[in-house]
Amino acid sequence: MTIAENLAEPFGAGNVFVLCGRTLRPGVTLETTARVDDVVWDLTPAVLQSHVKSLRLNFGQIPDAYRSLVKQLVRELLSGEPPTGEQPQAVTTIRSHFHRLKRFLTWLSADDIPGSARPLRTLTAEDLVRYDHSLTESGMSVPVRGCAHTSVGLLWRYRSKLSDALTIDPRYVSGWYATLRTSGENSTDRIPEVVLAPLLRWCLRFVDDFADDILTAAYARDVYENSASAHHDRTSAAVVEDRLAQYLRAQVDTGTPLPGRNGLPNTRYIATQIAAGPTRLRNNPGWMAMIHATAGQVGLTSHTWLVRECSGQLDGRRWADGIATLHPFLSADILIRQLRAACHVVIAFLSGMRDSEIKHLRRGAVTVSADADGRPYRWKVASRTFKRAADPAGELATWVVGASAARAVAVLERLLPSDEDMLFSAPRNRARTGPAEVITTSTSNASINELVAWISSYCAAHGRDDAIPAVGGRVFRIRGSQFRRTLAWFIARRPGGSIAGAIQYQHHGIQMFEGYAGTSRAGFRAEVETEQALARGEQLMDLATGYDHEILGGPAAREARDRLADFAHAQGFPGHVVTDRARAHRFLARHDPQVYPGTYSTCVFTPGTARCLQGTKLAADEPTQPKLGRCQPLECANVAVTRDNARALDDEIIRLKTELRRGVLPPLLLDRLERRRDGIARLLGQPPLEDT
Repeated sequence: MTIAENLAEPFGAGNVFVLCGRTLRPGVTLETTARVDDVVWDLTPAVLQSHVKSLRLNFGQIPDAYRSLVKQLVRELLSGEPPTGEQPQAVTTIRSHFHRLKRFLTWLSADDIPGSARPLRTLTAEDLVRYDHSLTESGMSVPVRGCAHTSVGLLWRYRSKLSDALTIDPRYVSGWYATLRTSGENSTDRIPEVVLAPLLRWCLRFVDDFADDILTAAYARDVYENSASAHHDRTSAAVVEDRLAQYLRAQVDTGTPLPGRNGLPNTRYIATQIAAGPTRLRNNPGWMAMIHATAGQVGLTSHTWLVRECSGQLDGRRWADGIATLHPFLSADILIRQLRAACHVVIAFLSGMRDSEIKHLRRGAVTVSADADGRPYRWKVASRTFKRAADPAGELATWVVGASAARAVAVLERLLPSDEDMLFSAPRNRARTGPAEVITTSTSNASINELVAWISSYCAAHGRDDAIPAVGGRVFRIRGSQFRRTLAWFIARRPGGSIAGAIQYQHHGIQMFEGYAGTSRAGFRAEVETEQALARGEQLMDLATGYDHEILGGPAAREARDRLADFAHAQGFPGHVVTDRARAHRFLARHDPQVYPGTYSTCVFTPGTARCLQGTKLAADEPTQPKLGRCQPLECANVAVTRDNARALDDEIIRLKTELRRGVLPPLLLDRLERRRDGIARLLGQPPLEDT
């Protein structure tokens, strides 16, 4: 059956393939996929993201009266031509719509006479508002309610393709969408700094300090497991006995305890050391007597150590005594999981990549640019992005990252078996056949939170005070999607924050706007710009309430006061502040005073006198805005100084004076430092302007 023939089939025809027209995974044929009559539609064959393992829609969960209707809608979303103004939907998005509609239709069935359900065409605005109230009473957040509303809206927007549909557009129902419209701000929760700072610190320790020991243990574990499972029955008993005697003699000569497990000699491990089968060893009474006699002389270790002495340092001491086959928190399997989770955190936070993009990293993803002396100065990582990609299999994209993220990728490459390509392939096991599968999002989230618990256990065992604290009396649950949001927040709002200084947020921010990551289809630049716009709006709202005493000086101080006064009056009356963030965003779009608060100065933008625009030719369609990356506050007429700016400049003068007192400096450097010190002093020395 051709695609055209399939789509031409009436909806009730049982031979209609619901995935017709969708690109399928390699090796899958349309004839093996779900049909309309199936109660469960398996959409997995149409999901081309490697980390998504299973995606099924169970229509048995939909109330009987609406089951056929939902099948109609989902089939249209999967294979039909979208109505005018609608975009094709990703399979994972369709799954989300399915579950939200299930909630709505279940509520609608329960809300009516038992055993019956109202047709959608009879629903009124009051019915939709009542449903919204039920969502509110359930404790659902505003963003999640907004998603629920969007899914219900499909029953209006696809009305021409359904046998029953809404007759009113929910978007124009008073009390429905009006309370949920936002300015486009990312609604993903940001990771609190008190959680992020120690988590990132520990993850960097894993990547930079612990990785070599864990990788050594991983190799030793593989040798151990492969040797233990190998057959050595062809070796003569005399040879095995001679090897065992030599091994035991070496333990006695060096005073090294035998490897123990649960208070007994670990014969499986000993067998791997002499290339003998463990069962054969255990079944020979004479050999076991030799082992127990030696154990009586040298003793047993509490655990079987794969790495006896770790080389990695933590505060000047070995971070662990060793890595064992089995241990509450120092076993090889546990630490390999923690190392992989730590690499995930470092890459996610220091790149801005989405989870799906991280999961499609392959060997050789990092390229390094170096200067003439071979010193690396820029690292780029390549993967696939799926958000708004025309190809459901994703599109190639690149991200500019720092050295830390590049090192995390290198660790993953070393951790991966040599014959595997995907960096986040699931760990191997004996039952697995065929190529490795990629770790799912839920598995990664669980691993990151397991890492948090491991850090807490480690700190408790070693009396450390740098564990990850609770937030509001509860352990903060981390999701991979939060790292991108949090990085954008820090770049936009905390370029000089406490964490920022440690891992160079400002450096990352500059890189993102050099045009390298900005050309990527991943869209991280737009996310940072959105955060910066929101941050500026909030700063202006604060300045508008106290412009008469917050603006201390600077050549553009008077202009700043005038603009902020107009901005404050536009809100209704002086001192009144729009506190709703969505309203603030819209208000700023209409009444933007073109004032840009910064750390060391505040730009009162006037294009004709802007130093940052001198020598710059703008494209015809490019908006006239300050080039904040080229700001020269000591030489520009557009600068005003706020109280916060003055404090930052005072701190800068102190740093400069300290540098100048260090001793003899090269003449050129000395001149630059003195000129900067004097320039800042002149800027701060201008008296505050009198009120006019």
